[in-house]
Amino acid sequence: VADLPAAALDRLSSAARAAKATWAELVVAATAGHLHRITGADDVVLGLPLTNRRGPAALRTPAMTVNVLPLRIAVRPADTAAELLRRVVLEIREVRRHQRYPQADLRRDLALETAATPLTGPLVNVKPFDGALDFARATGTVRNLAAGPVEGLAVGAAPGPDGGLRLTVDADPAAYGPADLAAHQDTWLRYLDGLAELLLTDPRRPIGTLDLLTDDAVHEATSGR
Repeated sequence: VADLPAAALDRLSSAARAAKATWAELVVAATAGHLHRITGADDVVLGLPLTNRRGPAALRTPAMTVNVLPLRIAVRPADTAAELLRRVVLEIREVRRHQRYPQADLRRDLALETAATPLTGPLVNVKPFDGALDFARATGTVRNLAAGPVEGLAVGAAPGPDGGLRLTVDADPAAYGPADLAAHQDTWLRYLDGLAELLLTDPRRPIGTLDLLTDDAVHEATSGR
């Protein structure tokens, strides 16, 4: 878990607005770009949870309706941050049109052999709404007690305490040890920060030039040579 201060969220929002996007879409873009960097894949498939609700009545009705659909993002080292972010915005818009397409039906239509066959890569769960509770001036605090089992890797983002942003990384413990998970979180956060910096200060610089490691980490990795 990483809690970013309100100033950091404001910076991400400003960076996203430079490409006519939101901080939530910037987080998704950073997740796709980071996965591209660590795997070398030019086409990244993320799992995108969608509310599967349409209209005010559906939004107000308590029920478990979330559907997770594949979000395919093409990522190229020569892309600018704005190009990647804009691609993410358009792909999310397209996937939302199909949010009522049950994942079970999608698996069947794709002729996937078993339920264990992966449909997507890492899950990216962004909740851009305020979770504060107010019952006639009696306030409540929402605490996530358990996220449930994770297949592979899942990252999340939601408004945090004091107007900041809470970022989370969860993983299947059989696939990722504590050190691996911590390293993934560090490089993911560094990529997110770097992507925002490109949008704000160097919009023509390609995303392939972003550094995932700090100078200290590079020194540690090369000091034995």
